[in-house]
Amino acid sequence: MVEFGELREVGLRQVWWRENSDFTPWVAENLDLLSGVLEVPLELEEREEKVAGHFVDIVARIPVNDDPNDNLVIIENQLGWSDHTHLGQILAYLSGRPAKIAVWVASGFAPNHRMAIRWLNEQTSDDFAFFAVKIRAMQIGDSSPVAADFEIVEKPKNWAARVRDIQTAMGGKVEVLNENSARLRAFWQQYGQKHPEELAGHAPDFKRTNLYHKIIDGIYVCQVFFVWGVAVYLARRGRWGSELTPEFSQVLRNTLTLEWRGAAAGGTAKEFDTKNPDNWPEMIDWLHDRLEDFRRVILEHARETGLIE
Repeated sequence: MVEFGELREVGLRQVWWRENSDFTPWVAENLDLLSGVLEVPLELEEREEKVAGHFVDIVARIPVNDDPNDNLVIIENQLGWSDHTHLGQILAYLSGRPAKIAVWVASGFAPNHRMAIRWLNEQTSDDFAFFAVKIRAMQIGDSSPVAADFEIVEKPKNWAARVRDIQTAMGGKVEVLNENSARLRAFWQQYGQKHPEELAGHAPDFKRTNLYHKIIDGIYVCQVFFVWGVAVYLARRGRWGSELTPEFSQVLRNTLTLEWRGAAAGGTAKEFDTKNPDNWPEMIDWLHDRLEDFRRVILEHARETGLIE
């Protein structure tokens, strides 16, 4: 096991050169990853189907029943930040296909586009559901495999109830687990057995790549589980996180000797064969110890600067 000097976010076009011939086929082949974050099963119906004069990237379906036109899902992929063009295409596709669920996948979403998705969810009937899903590609060093991670940034407020209804219609709770999400759930369950306080408030079947811990308002520490290793970094959410970023970056970098930049200040990473459960106890200890280091330094700095008492 080797400690690395850099964990970095890789530009999507370094992994997938073109949307239609590279990125969309990959998403279609990895619908189980998207299913995992949406918490409903997805089956591929069509790829690059012509609708309303354009080609919709992916048409999928939640297999609640045998009706091929029921529970259709439009998936629009974008190699880059959100733009008006892709938003308009989503609406055009919905007008030409009997789908009521739209998933927009992009590397990031501008505030006005997040507001647009939120507005659509608020103004349309409960039958409709609009999602903004961020995708990141991460890599440790130059030779490790690239790991992709989906994160929902906007969704309907009633989606949890919709998921329960779908599961009931399909005959009970539906497990949406691929090999990786099953591994993640097993790992975090083992982590929670040793440090239950750190998973307090999370579902027993937590199976995400990233586990966030609030330290003070706006400042979070994120533990990350990749296929080829684990990492811990400082994250920020909200006004305080944004304001404190430069100062915290310097304090953490000086105190913790962070190896890489990213998120608000940076972090540290270590290589493991995470597919091997024999390595999990050492991984758990490493993640926990780094979390405690971050927590200690953040709280000390916050007290010294009068941010908290």
